[in-house]
Amino acid sequence: MTRFEVQECWKGRTLIDPITQQAMHSRIGPESEAQSIYLEPSGLHERLQISDKGPLVLWDVGMGLAANSALAWQLAHHSSCQRLLQIHSFENQLAGLRQALANLSSFEFLSDSSRDLHQLLDAGSVRSPPGHHWTLHPGDFQTFLEKAQRGQIQFSEPELIYWDFYDPKSCPDLWSLELFEALSQVAPTARLDTYSAATPVRVALALAGFYVGRKRSQPSSKPADTTPGLTPMKSEGTVALGRLCSEDERRSLIEPLNERWLEKLERSSAFRPYGHSEWSRTASREALLKRMRSLKAFATADEPR
Repeated sequence: MTRFEVQECWKGRTLIDPITQQAMHSRIGPESEAQSIYLEPSGLHERLQISDKGPLVLWDVGMGLAANSALAWQLAHHSSCQRLLQIHSFENQLAGLRQALANLSSFEFLSDSSRDLHQLLDAGSVRSPPGHHWTLHPGDFQTFLEKAQRGQIQFSEPELIYWDFYDPKSCPDLWSLELFEALSQVAPTARLDTYSAATPVRVALALAGFYVGRKRSQPSSKPADTTPGLTPMKSEGTVALGRLCSEDERRSLIEPLNERWLEKLERSSAFRPYGHSEWSRTASREALLKRMRSLKAFATADEPR
């Protein structure tokens, strides 16, 4: 089995991939990162309290050490939820999680979910009272999306998506315009949260039909920026709302991309989205800016922020 290097964080520990040499988390650690970038900004706790809705479907894309999924799972069990939680975790490299589960003293945030995680890895799914359900989708997420688009597989449309792949520069195809276009088709009402604030990522999301905005992701206590081998915690991330999202969701987009952001795009050296489309390969900056200004992503952004 592939062995990952254990790395100390500000809070807890993470793993460094021996192939990519990338850490799975920033310097604040997996638990703090999951809470400050994914669970809290997406309003998971509040959403689970809504009594007149069906199950909340969460896609955790790029599960890694399962911090996002495991903490969401624990939240559903330790709070008085009015809704059931259905988690779908997507990951093509499970060796890191297996290593963490074999060393729980270093990854204590997984302890409460360790039994369910072992069953998830062994059986592919786990159910628990009063009916929460967690499903593992091993393999390539791009392939999953292609099959979903063609109607070759049944899937539960997500309300929330936690997008947590490695850094876009190291795996641009997983942050590409083509991938986000496919996601927009199969998850048109979802809210997507990610740690990345990269311009090519935001451009790709907007071109794919999402309403895109900034979100603050800095924890209340900032760790010293001295831990070797780990990336600093970014001061902001990105939230994207599906093209058919509700008006309430759109109003929740506190800092939508706006004209000021487009002015920054005019000066950016990385103005094209990742991928292989014409926008990614040959489009001029002027053509891209004209297209961006025409998008509904800016329909809620009348005033500079």
